[in-house]
Amino acid sequence: MSVRERRVFLAVLGFLTFASVYATVVVAPVITQIASDFDISTGTARLLVAAYGAPGIVVSLIVGPFSDRGGRKRFLVAGSVVMGLFTLISAFATSFLVLIALRTVAGIGAAMIFPNTSATIGDTFPYRDRGRAMSTVIGFNTMASVIGVPTAGIV
Repeated sequence: MSVRERRVFLAVLGFLTFASVYATVVVAPVITQIASDFDISTGTARLLVAAYGAPGIVVSLIVGPFSDRGGRKRFLVAGSVVMGLFTLISAFATSFLVLIALRTVAGIGAAMIFPNTSATIGDTFPYRDRGRAMSTVIGFNTMASVIGVPTAGIV
């Protein structure tokens, strides 16, 4: 893989992790509005954050070994499609329970991305370059947290 291809590859992996984190934090500024829209308390509306993150506790542990045997790309692609599609569909939820279910499935997709991003970096980059590659991807994670909350409040 050429230097240019590695940069593009890292940008793609970084974008995937950015999107995963962004989909988590983007909910925070609009919790009050969601609570109002569904006529629930803000405390109940905060379950949306847990619904997205909780699947990662189990899914990451399951997906990692399967990707060791079956290949990382299929899990990165599947996780991205599931996360993106169910995040998009969430915008059209007609009830809070439907929204929770959609966010949970989106979280399952996101949980497929993280372990495979790290493992893909380990598989692709020589030992001497892994630190830089990992820090690039982690930088995208951090950027999503920093950008996510303010932009969600605007959008």
